[in-house]
Amino acid sequence: MIAEAVLASDNIREAYDIKQVDLLNTIKREGLAEPEMLDLFHTLRRKGNTATHEASYGTTKKRNN
Repeated sequence: MIAEAVLASDNIREAYDIKQVDLLNTIKREGLAEPEMLDLFHTLRRKGNTATHEASYGTTKKRNN
């Protein structure tokens, strides 16, 4: 994931089984990304969570005419 790469580029190591939100919080705390970039990362994380946990997320319904 991008968050892991950002941390690795600054030689910051996190626990193996850490949540993405925790990685992003570390990036914020360390000042490694602008707030706008962190907002984008959080949006991607939330959409990914929704897609994982809601079976119908992202599907299109075909209309019968």
